[in-house]
Amino acid sequence: MEMVVALGVLSIVITATGSAILVAGKAIPDAGGSGARSLDAARAADQIATELHSAASVTQYSATMIELTVERGGVSHTIRYEWSGTAGGPLTRQYDGGAVVNVLEDVQDLAFTYHTKTVAGTTTQTVQSDEILLASFAGWPGIPSPSELGCSVSVDCYAAEFFTISGLPDNVSKLSITRVFLKMRQSTLGDGGTFSVGIHRTVGGGNPEPGPNPLGTPAVGSSSGFGSSFLWREFTFCDVVINNPGKEYAIVVKGSAADPVTYDAEVLRYLDTAAPANDVVALWSINSGGQWDPNKKQRDQSDFLFNVYGVYETTGTVETSSDLLESVGIRVVVGSEPSVQAETEALTLNRPELPGS
Repeated sequence: MEMVVALGVLSIVITATGSAILVAGKAIPDAGGSGARSLDAARAADQIATELHSAASVTQYSATMIELTVERGGVSHTIRYEWSGTAGGPLTRQYDGGAVVNVLEDVQDLAFTYHTKTVAGTTTQTVQSDEILLASFAGWPGIPSPSELGCSVSVDCYAAEFFTISGLPDNVSKLSITRVFLKMRQSTLGDGGTFSVGIHRTVGGGNPEPGPNPLGTPAVGSSSGFGSSFLWREFTFCDVVINNPGKEYAIVVKGSAADPVTYDAEVLRYLDTAAPANDVVALWSINSGGQWDPNKKQRDQSDFLFNVYGVYETTGTVETSSDLLESVGIRVVVGSEPSVQAETEALTLNRPELPGS
């Protein structure tokens, strides 16, 4: 390199990986002088530029701070450069959350300038709904006073309600049933036993009868505190998750009492011979689901009162845009009377995406 010194003006150009650094001062480098400060500033700017050149990602950034990750030997490391913004404060470097080390003293100004390119693309996005009412029965239109009957459950006697889920979007990928409400009371032939409430698939083929196995874990309840009146009872589920869900399911209530004349609870059933056909059906079994009553001709006449709640997930393709970091301008001013500065442009090899873009 050939240097030309003209009584007070010295220019040094240093080339680094992916960057060119210009240092300007007013004297030949001397210990503690502006020339030495120029070289210190150039070294600091070059160090930042070198690490930015190989950055795998940028996790935080501002005009006076940048935090990036680099891969070394297959291990990711985090490096953070920062200046407080207070004139005279140091430029610091922190490695993997360790001690903060001063890289450059007496910094009067520091500016990181980010040059990006916006790239459009698409991605697959999954969105979960709020909890919604999936299905319910509260009565038949035009029948204000149906007969109210209790359906008792025990170890052999089951109560079931077939229901249909409608109104879900076409792109539903997962359904989770979260809560079921039933009107129940303590059995008149029992003293308050335990029972379970589960969600089952139907046997299929248009048959509303439930299959033998529950989806997820049934909720367990006790009728010991129910009393003699039919009231709404809530049952919650944590793992009734159905991928690519269908529309037809059944609530199944099973008791635990083995005594043939002792029952664990009763579920409220409406009955009316004039009831219209709908998309819900009440069923009951006295032999642990081996056979379900009533017969097909009478299945429109009965329904259990219920509400089923759940959430669903939809999956679809959405348009995206990302700001990819192509280079970072680095300008640092050190000292005063006279001040010196170093400037460089650090090219990013991996073009990391800026957070928040």
